Amino acid sequence: MRRPGLLVLVVAAFFPAVKAEEPAEEAASNARKDLYRALANRSEEGMKSALLVLVRAGGRQNVDAVLRALSKIPEEDDELYWGLIQGACSFLDREALVQLGESILAARTTGRARDLMLGLARNRSPHVAFALAPLVEKGQPDLQLMAVEKIATISSPDAVDVLIAVLKREEQKKDSELRDLAVHGLQVITGKEYTTNSVNWEGWWAKNRDKPLRGRQPVETGRTTTGTVVDQLDHQRVRGFEGLERSPKKSVVVLSAEYPKLPKLKQNWNNSSNHGGSTIQDVLERMGIPHEVVNRPDFEKYDLRGAGALLINCAQFHEQCICLDCKPGGTVHNRLYQCTGCEKHKKFSAKLSGAAIKKIQTFVKRGGFLFCEDWTVKEVLERAFPQYVSAGAVLKEGKVSVTPARGRASHPYLRGIFSPEISPDEEAEGRAGDGGGEKRPKEGTTTVKWGTARKWWCSSPAPRRPVPSPSASGPAQRMPTPAAPRRAAGRGWSFRS
Repeated sequence: MRRPGLLVLVVAAFFPAVKAEEPAEEAASNARKDLYRALANRSEEGMKSALLVLVRAGGRQNVDAVLRALSKIPEEDDELYWGLIQGACSFLDREALVQLGESILAARTTGRARDLMLGLARNRSPHVAFALAPLVEKGQPDLQLMAVEKIATISSPDAVDVLIAVLKREEQKKDSELRDLAVHGLQVITGKEYTTNSVNWEGWWAKNRDKPLRGRQPVETGRTTTGTVVDQLDHQRVRGFEGLERSPKKSVVVLSAEYPKLPKLKQNWNNSSNHGGSTIQDVLERMGIPHEVVNRPDFEKYDLRGAGALLINCAQFHEQCICLDCKPGGTVHNRLYQCTGCEKHKKFSAKLSGAAIKKIQTFVKRGGFLFCEDWTVKEVLERAFPQYVSAGAVLKEGKVSVTPARGRASHPYLRGIFSPEISPDEEAEGRAGDGGGEKRPKEGTTTVKWGTARKWWCSSPAPRRPVPSPSASGPAQRMPTPAAPRRAAGRGWSFRS
């Protein structure tokens, strides 16, 4: 079982090849009709089969047919919408990708342009760099960033040309994210360590353009791994993370469900601690982020002035018995057993008070950031911000797809979330051939990679929301810590690649 921060997403669909006896032009013409027919019937499988034929055929006409269909998908049909996005972005030939780049540029003021850029995340064709060059020059700032980020992953002469041009345009600016992205991309693609002076890059490129692009070789950094998302940060997120280790402790406040005055076995009500996981403060410690921990009994009197972020551990907040003589037994509800063998019953609840919720509301309204974990959706968010969020029904075990809201793919909060990591085999594809050309598939096969949606696994049992009435055997007691701890017990969610 893997932690969410280390999730490596690779979602691929493999489809049968087009019948060899059918002429390519006729097959593409039929596929365009099949595509519109499948969309009219809301058939995902029919759509994917038609897209496969069109992607194999390539060309302007076929990618344009997909883009025209995209504009007619209703708001409620997200699966069809993102399927078409991924289909349009799976073309590999230069002609089709140039048409796609022109379409993105023409639609640069729309959300669809951002979604198409997101869809290109897994496309390793060297022609992507050439196709996106006009967007780098004339696109909106967020699209320019997305385009340069993508081009920086393509090992091809076209990519080097575009990145050097970006560097020349941006090198004199005091602070330019585009410039920094271009330099990083050039370093990764070429293996050279020149910085922001475009003259050095131009001079080297003039002498080496006809030579293979070797790329940056991995080096041993000696850096200790943290076991957290910090180990997986990309270049830009590393820049945003740098300096956090020097921030004041009170910048980040963690609200912990610990009650030191209770009996020793009843002091810690953080669900992660009691079900084999790590508390938020444990993770922050490994990440090297300074923070201050406040226990729930002290929160109402704690001064939040000077704090920028409040992080709340998931806690067992349902009322229960903490009598040391009572023994857990019976059925389980909300991770609580029923009391047996004793009639004393000492009731306790770690639930935050109304005053504490009001304090959290005020903190957020004044500009503070609030991060909640698992059950705090019910305990905190639903009470503090009922107009914005509420806890829904418990999900059964199964897989769910998560996609960005349409048109929001360039939002800073989504950066890197839906852009899957490239596997070593795909990295090799990007470096194969003439200075980094695409790897040709085996004869008779085509692979279309559908990589927009995250696949999450909801494990069972998930905690039940309704609090049951106490049975005849007495109030509820907390479940004992399992003998074999398991990670990500949380709200019943585990994450798998």
